[in-house]
Amino acid sequence: MTTDMLASGTNIIEDTPQSITINPTPTAIYGLVGLALKGPVDKAVLCNGPDEFEQTFGSFDANGDGLLVVKGFFDNGGTELHFVRTVHHTDPTDPTTKTSAAASLTLDTNLTAAGPGSVSSANPAPWAVSTGQTLVVQIDGATSYTTTFTGAAAFVDSATGTFALTNGWTLLVGMDGYASGAAQTITFATGNFVSIGAATAAEVAAVVNAQLIGGFATVVSNKVRIFSDTVGSASRVIFTGGTAESALGYTNGTTAGSGNCANLGAVQSSEAISLLNAASSGTYAATYAASKLTITGTLAGASHSVLMTTGGTASSEFGFDHATHSGTNAAVAATLVVTCTDGTYGNAIAVIISAATNGASGWFKLVYSQAGIALETWDNLNMIVGDPRYCLTVVNDPNTGSHIATLTDLLAAGNNTPAQGTFGPMTGGLDGLAGLGDNDYVGGTGANGDVGLRALDAVRQLRLVSLPERPTAVAANGIVTYCEVYRNGFCFGIIDPPQGLSAQGIVNYIQNTAALTNLSERVAAYWPNILISNPAPAVYGTGTTIVCPPSGHIAGRMAKTDAATPNGVFDPPAGVDNGSLLSIAGVEMPEVLKKSKRDIVFPALINPISKETGTPYFLDGARTLKNTGNWPTIGERRGIIFVEASLVESLVALRHRNINDRLLKEGADAVEEFLDLPTKAGKLASTDPSQAFLVDFGKGLNTAATNKARTVWGRVAIATSEPAEFINLIIAPDLRLLDAELAALATQNTTP
Repeated sequence: MTTDMLASGTNIIEDTPQSITINPTPTAIYGLVGLALKGPVDKAVLCNGPDEFEQTFGSFDANGDGLLVVKGFFDNGGTELHFVRTVHHTDPTDPTTKTSAAASLTLDTNLTAAGPGSVSSANPAPWAVSTGQTLVVQIDGATSYTTTFTGAAAFVDSATGTFALTNGWTLLVGMDGYASGAAQTITFATGNFVSIGAATAAEVAAVVNAQLIGGFATVVSNKVRIFSDTVGSASRVIFTGGTAESALGYTNGTTAGSGNCANLGAVQSSEAISLLNAASSGTYAATYAASKLTITGTLAGASHSVLMTTGGTASSEFGFDHATHSGTNAAVAATLVVTCTDGTYGNAIAVIISAATNGASGWFKLVYSQAGIALETWDNLNMIVGDPRYCLTVVNDPNTGSHIATLTDLLAAGNNTPAQGTFGPMTGGLDGLAGLGDNDYVGGTGANGDVGLRALDAVRQLRLVSLPERPTAVAANGIVTYCEVYRNGFCFGIIDPPQGLSAQGIVNYIQNTAALTNLSERVAAYWPNILISNPAPAVYGTGTTIVCPPSGHIAGRMAKTDAATPNGVFDPPAGVDNGSLLSIAGVEMPEVLKKSKRDIVFPALINPISKETGTPYFLDGARTLKNTGNWPTIGERRGIIFVEASLVESLVALRHRNINDRLLKEGADAVEEFLDLPTKAGKLASTDPSQAFLVDFGKGLNTAATNKARTVWGRVAIATSEPAEFINLIIAPDLRLLDAELAALATQNTTP
């Protein structure tokens, strides 16, 4: 509604209250923990495709299944994956105890000329000293050179007291830089004296000290001596008149101080440099840069030195130490450290430094290479801190920088360009695989950070998780705990089978070894492992296929099913339509193709990966590992996780508002509107909202007692749809024609 604001007045503009909208959360953000050739350790890294994974974590690895699982996820429809690289830790709750190490290499500058000794002050200019203080510089442990700071303040004496003054008389006096400003007025009043007509020198000095800025008065031989506060050649006392000037014996004029510095209380760098150099006899030179006064010897080499001796009484004021500072002989200097990510991968990386293509002096090109092949090239770099092409700024950029190694500047003091050539390879890289165990995958958390699954805590909307390289009882139970406890039930785990297990073997593993049966409906188990085409014979051998854990393919299939239709997360990821798997060449245990073997595993809540004549391989089951819960199938449970997570994230808008009818209605309306979507999409037990769900934020739940406890209650009941696991057909003879003929014959026989 708009209001014409023509005449002055108070206008009312009513606004329709905004309703709460439940925003659907993602359903298939996938996380896994595994081994990799390189990349950060104990950190969840987002990968939007296999190429991004390879950039950060390297290619196929004989020690782990990381890239195989990642490719399976994206090949089957996954879109967002977070990978945590793990290694062995001496304490699986502390990432600082990892046993992996990074390879590194130190780059040197070209041969540098010999350098002189030099010493620098710790305190910046200006410096406060007293007249007569000194700096004593000793060169090469022999001759010493003394710089003395001198200065005296300007002062003027009055006549000898007493003084015949009158109330209200004035004295005009300026201090130091008075010439550029107004004189100060000192006023004498009757109340300042015992007898103003016979004012004593002490009384006059007291009046001056009470009013004068930049100077002070004292009594010397019954005279009033007025000093400038400044000690040095810039010191000035300037009289310009006033009715008391004559009576006090002062006359108009300027009296100057003296010394080799303008103000000993604030010695400037230029003054110190001039005085030091004047005393040096050419054996050293004083300079000032970066807030430091530096004294550098004239002669270069390790046999030459500079020392500020203890005989100098001003050393502490300048912040000079009393150590001997020797020069350097001609040598190279370490300028950059190149550090790869953890792993032996880095031990094969060489570094090539060459001239920059822009031809600029002091610039260079950096190449990381392996076996003579350039992996990354960084051109037109320099060593100038703050420059846009400063090598650390470019190569270490977290978004556009290197995926192989980072740089550390050891000098950080200008254009200390590394020497050209091929260096390395790097050394010191360790994979940290010795002693690797279940706990390095399951991980934990502590004061120093997170390890294993707990590193996925950083992924706020994580919904799927697996440990494909660790098909063990400890790892499987770790997944259950992570989903149920650490992710508050908002995550679903996929359990990979150990290799080589028969149908009875996988049942025994799930029921007895891992004891997973009826433990959680937030995990599902699959069997058997799958076969995929060998992507790297140099890594995996010459066989045409290799065994691969199925969880990545399954997570990708879940993501594809979720995205296929609105609210597709409620659809069971199983069957030929919603459960077919891509990039599969076969299964590890062909016995799964026999119904008699599937009859063993399916009742044990294990989902087979199978196929029928003319179909692709597909997920032949959508059961969770708990058939006694409220939502025992994958579509139901993941659909409820989706609802719960969406409600929790969006109904935060109700918090800290007054509890009243409007609040309760907004909550109920928002939930009903949200649940209308899966209902109308046919994802629940009925397309009739009154039959598909019930939402209650009423007064029966929200009583005076609950209001007093500052609590709002809502009940949401959802009728999910069970998947059709069994299709039963009744086949019988069709006897209708025979019955009709018999009926007709009977009629004929009874006709008269």
